[in-house]
Amino acid sequence: MFPRASSLREFVVAVAARPAEQLGGFLQRGDFSRWITEVFGDSALGTDLRAIEDQYRLGRVSDVADAIVHAVETRYEMPAR
Repeated sequence: MFPRASSLREFVVAVAARPAEQLGGFLQRGDFSRWITEVFGDSALGTDLRAIEDQYRLGRVSDVADAIVHAVETRYEMPAR
């Protein structure tokens, strides 16, 4: 089970703390990109995360958690974890 995140900071911390196999179902369904687009209204970041999810499905992302965290932190200035 993935913890509820009410902010991007909580989302980044939750993603970073889990191995890819715990994120797999969410990535397969496109949950992260959909959540960012629909809840936060950030379609640009949602598109970036969708690309990561697509690459994950194709087996082309070695560290998917790091890729997601990097995408969010690149878009938003975040304090150090």
